[in-house]
Amino acid sequence: MSDVTLQDLLRREADFNLCSCFGHSWALNRPEGLHSLGFRFRMYCQRCGTERLDTLSGIGTLVTRSYTYPEGYLFKKGGRPELSLLRLAVVRQNRKVLKKSRKAS
Repeated sequence: MSDVTLQDLLRREADFNLCSCFGHSWALNRPEGLHSLGFRFRMYCQRCGTERLDTLSGIGTLVTRSYTYPEGYLFKKGGRPELSLLRLAVVRQNRKVLKKSRKAS
């Protein structure tokens, strides 16, 4: 059980909640070339700024993966909230956008 409340999530950056709820929006930078373990690929999330570094072997096996998160993205120890609470925060933070798109359709 998480100690994170809806109010905590509403104070968090909306893009952080979107990524925590739906997953990151990865964009691939150019491959960084050969590394001692294989080929390195650096990606970044277009929404929240998280960076991901993958190393693939010559046959395409994932050898390593690491992430660098922006300040404020990670929840404190034992703090990841239930997905339903994240969804509610996303709806609340994007209510105006959702209403506009509903009127337009």
